[in-house]
Amino acid sequence: MVMLAEKLHPAQRRRLAATTPEPATHEVILRPLGSRLMGGAPHGGFADVIHTSRSDTWTKTLLADLEAPDWQAKIRAMRGERRSNGQTGLLELHLPTHKRYQIALFEVVCKRPGTPRLDARMITGSGMVLRRQHPQVAGSYQSWLTLDGRRLGWKSADERESYDPDASQRRNCHKANAAIRAAIAKSKPFGDQTSEAIFPLHVAPPRVCEARGKTILFGMIPVASNEVEDELPPTINYATLDQGDRADMVGHLSSYLKPRSALPMPRAGQLLHRDWNVLTLSVFPSPDPANPDPMTVETDRLRAFGIFLHQLSSELDAFGKGPKALALRNLLAQITLPTQKSQSGQTIASITALDFVTQAKAILLEGADNADVIMPLEWPHIDQITGNRLTNAALDCLSEQFAAQRTPLGKFDRKNARYAIKAFVRVRGHGDCPDHLTWTGYSEPFRILEWWEGDGPGTKIALPAMDQLRKMKPNVTFEVPPSISAILQGDMKKLGKGEDPGKGMEIGWLCSFSIPIITLCAFIVLHIFLSLLDFIFRWMLWIKICIPIPKSK
Repeated sequence: MVMLAEKLHPAQRRRLAATTPEPATHEVILRPLGSRLMGGAPHGGFADVIHTSRSDTWTKTLLADLEAPDWQAKIRAMRGERRSNGQTGLLELHLPTHKRYQIALFEVVCKRPGTPRLDARMITGSGMVLRRQHPQVAGSYQSWLTLDGRRLGWKSADERESYDPDASQRRNCHKANAAIRAAIAKSKPFGDQTSEAIFPLHVAPPRVCEARGKTILFGMIPVASNEVEDELPPTINYATLDQGDRADMVGHLSSYLKPRSALPMPRAGQLLHRDWNVLTLSVFPSPDPANPDPMTVETDRLRAFGIFLHQLSSELDAFGKGPKALALRNLLAQITLPTQKSQSGQTIASITALDFVTQAKAILLEGADNADVIMPLEWPHIDQITGNRLTNAALDCLSEQFAAQRTPLGKFDRKNARYAIKAFVRVRGHGDCPDHLTWTGYSEPFRILEWWEGDGPGTKIALPAMDQLRKMKPNVTFEVPPSISAILQGDMKKLGKGEDPGKGMEIGWLCSFSIPIITLCAFIVLHIFLSLLDFIFRWMLWIKICIPIPKSK
C-alpha cells in the first residue's frame, strides 16, 4: 500500500489522504506516577494524582525528591499534606496564599505488555485542564472557555477522546480528518474555535527520568485566578420569584410598602431633627407585653420609619433615575399625609408621601438642617390594591438595583463548587501520520478552600520591645488634606454628636510615622477589641493562638 501510494501523482495522494480515516498510531497511557492503571478509568483510578507541597521552591524540591532512593515515601508524604473533610471525605485544596502548592504527577507509558516508558522525544505537547462539576447536571463537567480573546466562562465540557482543548491545534489538524472536524464544528454553539484554559505539564529532566526508569510529567494545579467572565451574570426578576423566595422578599420589605391600616406617625406634629438617630434607636421589650410601655411603642415606630427611609434610599434607590424608581415615586405621590386637622377631624393641611419622605431622608438620614418640616399626623389606610402595587413596584426596584450592580463572575466565585483535573499528551505519529492525543480520566473531585480557611503556618511579624521604641524613626508619610486636618484638630465631642468639629486653617499636612509603631498600636487595639467581643462570639479559643517562648540568653 505504501509503495502504491508513492507511485501516485501528488494531487492523487492529497485526494486520497483527505478521504482516508486517521491511521492507527503508537498508543500510550498517561497515568498517575507509580500507578498500574491501564487506561480510561473513572476518577477513582486517579485518586493518587494530586500532591501538595509546602515549599516555595516546590519544583526544585520535587525533582530532588524524585531522584532520592526513598522517592516513593517522599511522594506519599506529599499526598499526606492534602486536607480531607472528615464528614464528607471530600478532598480540599489550599490556596498558594496558605503556603500550599498543589501538584499533579503523571507518567507516560507505551500500551504494550510490560508498559515500557515512552521516549520523551516522542511527546509534542502536554497539559491539563481544570473543570468544574456542572451545578445542575449530575456527572457532567464544565470547561473555562475563551473565543477570540473573549472569556465565555464555564460552558459544558467536550468529552470526546479526540477533542483538543487548543483551538490552534484543531485548526492545524491533519487533512485526513479535516472533513469530520468541520462537520462537528458546525454543530457547536460557538463553532469549533473556542479554546479551553490549558495548564502546562512539564517533562522531568532526563536525569530524573533515568533514575526512576519512567517518563515523568508534572505541573502545578491552578486553584486561584483573577479571570472573570466578559458577560455579566443574568439578572434576577424579583417579581417572578418562586413562592417561597417571593414571600421572603416581601416579608423583608417595610410595612409602609404593603397594605396596612391607618396608623398615627411617631412624634406626630413635631419638627424633624437629625438628632433623632432613627437608625440607631434601641428598642427594649416591655415588661408586660399585654400593656406595652407607650415610650417603647413610640420608639419602635420611629425606628421602623427610619428603616423605611433607609430601604427607600439604599436598597431600592427610589430616589434614583431608573424607570422603576420613578414608578415607585409616582405611587408614593398619590398618597396624602395629613399634617393638620380641624377640631372636627377634617384635614386642613397635608403633604404627599413622596415629598415628605424626600425631605425626611435629607434630615433624618443625611443630617440636613430643618426649619419647617414636621412629622405628619398619620399614615393613611393603604388598601389591598394600592399596597400590592407598592410591593410590586418595590420588587421591580430591587430587580433594577440588582441589574445595575451586577459584576462579572470570577472563575472561582461559585461557593462550594467541585472541581477535577484531566490531563492529555500529544505523541508524534509515524511518517505523515498526525500526532495522537491521549486523555486521562478525571482526578478525584475537590473543592478549593476559601482564603480564610488556611491552617497556617502563619507569617511571623516581630514586634519591637518597649525599650526599643525610641530607635524607630518615621519611615512612612501621609499626605493629609485640609478637610481631614480640620477634623483632627477640631472638637472631637462635637464630631461624636454629628456636628461640625470646627474648621482649622485651610492648609494640608505631611505627617510621618514609623510603620513598626503603627503595627504595634494596631496589635494592642486589636487585642483589646478581641477580648471585648469575646463576650459575644466566644472565639478566643480558636481565633488567637499564643505560645510562650523563652527569653534568649
